[in-house]
Amino acid sequence: MRVLKTKEAIIRAVPDLTQEDADEMNRQFTPYLFFKDCRDDGYRECWCSSCGEHFNYDIDQRIETLEHYEFIRAKHNEKTKCPHCGRILTAKETYRAKECLNLTEWKRLVFVKPQGKNTVFLVCAYAYKDYAGRDYLTEPRYSIATVYYITPQYVRQFKRAYDYTFLGLKDGQFYEPKSIHEPFVKTLDYNCAYPEKRGYRWIGFDRLKDTFLAYVPMDLFDEAYAAWWRETNSCYGYYSLRECPEVKFLAYYALYPNIEKLLKIDLGDFVCNLIDGRPMKRDIDWYAPTPKQMFGMRKDEFDDFRKNYYGMTDFRVYQILRKAKKGFTYSQAREIVEQYGYEASMRLAQAVKRRRLNLTHTLNYLAKNTNTKKCKTDYARQQAYQRTAIIWTDYIVFAAELKYDLKRDDVIFPKKLNEAHDNASAAVVAVRDQKAFEKYKARYEKLKKMYEYSDGKYMIVIPVGVNDIVEEGKVLSHCVGGYADRHMRGATTILFMRRCDEPNNRFITIEVRDSEKRICQKYGKGNRLLTQEENDFVTEWINWVKAGSKRNKKKKSAEKAA
Repeated sequence: MRVLKTKEAIIRAVPDLTQEDADEMNRQFTPYLFFKDCRDDGYRECWCSSCGEHFNYDIDQRIETLEHYEFIRAKHNEKTKCPHCGRILTAKETYRAKECLNLTEWKRLVFVKPQGKNTVFLVCAYAYKDYAGRDYLTEPRYSIATVYYITPQYVRQFKRAYDYTFLGLKDGQFYEPKSIHEPFVKTLDYNCAYPEKRGYRWIGFDRLKDTFLAYVPMDLFDEAYAAWWRETNSCYGYYSLRECPEVKFLAYYALYPNIEKLLKIDLGDFVCNLIDGRPMKRDIDWYAPTPKQMFGMRKDEFDDFRKNYYGMTDFRVYQILRKAKKGFTYSQAREIVEQYGYEASMRLAQAVKRRRLNLTHTLNYLAKNTNTKKCKTDYARQQAYQRTAIIWTDYIVFAAELKYDLKRDDVIFPKKLNEAHDNASAAVVAVRDQKAFEKYKARYEKLKKMYEYSDGKYMIVIPVGVNDIVEEGKVLSHCVGGYADRHMRGATTILFMRRCDEPNNRFITIEVRDSEKRICQKYGKGNRLLTQEENDFVTEWINWVKAGSKRNKKKKSAEKAA
């Protein structure tokens, strides 16, 4: 069968669901046996939602078996066995079930529809079943959500648009996502649902046995994904989610069939990262025929990699440093991660590569500046090395910002690391404050013209920067420090009220909404309320601001008062 390239051709070729699909879809829902006892007539009227049979079952039979006795004795909400299909069902007495409103169910189903050996369609649908109007033999209804067109190394996905997508598409119209996604939208209700109500179910998965996907290692992927999820999402846990992106894996398996080899040699983390949207194409050639060629390694390098691989962090450190140091081995990367921890080892590797440093010299320098004499455990020693590495990498960032000459050995490896770090940090803060004030300067002048004021006893002062506002909060023991960034951006305005005879002593803080010339908050130390005298001054001042901040002999500015 030729490969279809256009959306219209693929959508037209999507096969319809068969009666076999409909029967299997019905079996996915909770099976019920609705019954009504007609004792006077000697039978029980029954409706089986699983096999769709409506029958009368004689209460009195010549030969009474154990199954007959259990079926007749079954009461509302008890388990029983359908005499026609043999399936275990939940009994529902019709007069107690009433309108069956609480029996409504939704399912997410994936139908496998092969079209020859090299073409597979996946039809993903929301299925719905209820018994409204006491229609006990109702059939499930479904709505197609996503269609996958899968051929060797070629996959297309089309999702059905609904009005909540805000994509400007009409309901029912198909669109193609930019990358391969899972078939169903995970709404808030879905994420908050019980584990057993999440995920989706396959219908006709065994049909793949006659296609090019016959040997898809789904069980291996499920195991690898479970382990990977526990490692990367330890606060949630895989089994609490009860789902695995199997459809997405099937699509990627069609694109890169050699990922099966990674699963078989316990390198499933890389497959799971691929499925999770992080293909790492700079490090891995997914089309390569063998695992060692995928990673671009020689046989001895790959053997060392397999022997020492622990997690993605040591792999990333190895990939960074193998380009920086010739002959660098995976076992060395593993040792660095074990000694410095995940974050510090990544920062260390990036610094060595970016600055083109000698790795051995760098490690010796860090070891020399790490005090491990009081460390009694391996964890304490790792924390000590980690702190040193983070201090050093932070120092390099500060030094680069200050435009130090980092090509000099005595600059990039200072003798007194902690002292050099603290000095560079203080210098960077000063430079950043100066730059921030330069951006703030125009706003500062505007605020002075609009708000600065004095009546001879009290005065309104404009903050000169972030640190001024933060210090105000510290001295007066309130939360104004958290407003510093918003003030600098113009989202709000923070002002200081001082006594004219003590202009440097912090006194009262005021928040004003510029657009409305309205006071939002005004507090003294420890969020104390203002006195009547202080309130009178604030009222006089804000009225002056609303009148246009006109300065004359009666309304002297704070600058003249000072």
